Amino acid sequence: MIIKPYKVFGLFLLLLLSIAAYTAAPAYADNAVVNIDKLNVRESPGSFTKKLGQIHRGETYPILDEKSGWVQIQYNGKKAWVAKYLVKVQNNTSLRSDVNYLRVRAEPNTNSKILTHLMKGEKVTQVGSKGSWYQVNSKKGKGWIHSDYSSSSNSTQKSTQPSQTSTSSGNSQKVTLLYNSTNIRSGPSTNHKIVGRAHKGDDFQVVSKEGKWYKIKYGASTAFVAGWIVTANSGASTVSNSSSNGLKGKLIVVDAGHGGRDPGAIGLSGTYEKTITLSTALHLKEKLQAAGAKVVMTRSSDSYVSLAHRVSISNSSAADAFISLHYNSFPSYPGAKGIETFYNRSQDSSLAKQVQTGLIQATGARDRGAKGSGFHVIRNNTKPSLLLELGYLSNTSEGSLVRTSSYQGKISTGIVNGLINYFK
Repeated sequence: MIIKPYKVFGLFLLLLLSIAAYTAAPAYADNAVVNIDKLNVRESPGSFTKKLGQIHRGETYPILDEKSGWVQIQYNGKKAWVAKYLVKVQNNTSLRSDVNYLRVRAEPNTNSKILTHLMKGEKVTQVGSKGSWYQVNSKKGKGWIHSDYSSSSNSTQKSTQPSQTSTSSGNSQKVTLLYNSTNIRSGPSTNHKIVGRAHKGDDFQVVSKEGKWYKIKYGASTAFVAGWIVTANSGASTVSNSSSNGLKGKLIVVDAGHGGRDPGAIGLSGTYEKTITLSTALHLKEKLQAAGAKVVMTRSSDSYVSLAHRVSISNSSAADAFISLHYNSFPSYPGAKGIETFYNRSQDSSLAKQVQTGLIQATGARDRGAKGSGFHVIRNNTKPSLLLELGYLSNTSEGSLVRTSSYQGKISTGIVNGLINYFK
């Protein structure tokens, strides 16, 4: 019996891991095969970070982690990063039947830190759930796995009533980093050991405050960040509580703009629009499903999909809305920034205004408004449809911000909240 999020009964249901294919979060210890003659290897996931060296076409490296369009590999005895669109991801299940690893993550999303791996058939105890994710305990510790990879091995505690669980201690405050390469330390002073680094726009859950320092959740443990290099918020950028009423059962087509041989806009640091739209689309898919919606993706990998086929996917479905994700660029005016929403038919203007409002409330970005336009994917669409321009890659600060997982999460929250208000 495959366990779905709405059929979780009790907090201690035993799960038997059942590995399955899932394009948004590969479960196996995959390999990255270099797809170009020379590929830069970098210290962190971003084309602006320190270059460590180069690897070459045909070389194969095990993938250790994945984040925002980048994959982590083992390079010269150290962990390093390469752009995912420049490698071919080779699933080890086609090579070895005994490499059935399931990634256990620190948070219930595909961009959070990988804490450990579990083997196929290994038993764990469920201690919580969030959307389509299960929080589990094993002999290797506590973490999160996706429900697609688990099945029930024991029907114990069927009489237990469904319970709500929380991953926090009740403190919903978060801090957002203001600078790239921010030091994360083991204690509340600059004399304490640096345990990691994070980047501008990254969010962390606050555990407590000690003087001018914040104690934050960091992976499976806690760490500290200086209060003068962060902004604090109350966690308002969360999906509306009315999500189950607004989106439950709705079918949303999520269109990650560009892809494959069509890179879209290119940012100042060399970032491709196609990479960020796909990463954002995967964030959005996860949040829509957590809110009860069904999701169809026009693409789930770095593949080329024609405009006509994107429209065909929408028109041939029972979609309640079509959302096309894009990022803008205006190199001749590098000061341009902000978010804007486009619609084609007048009856879609209400949807556009609700989503635009949700986006601005969640991100605090400059409001460029909801506007009529004739883009192909919305002009030829028979479903309620929008094209979103979610920020400017040509703007130095905004171009850096939109690459972060935390900001893409805020964007996704804004879209979901807009859809919820529209469908009320």
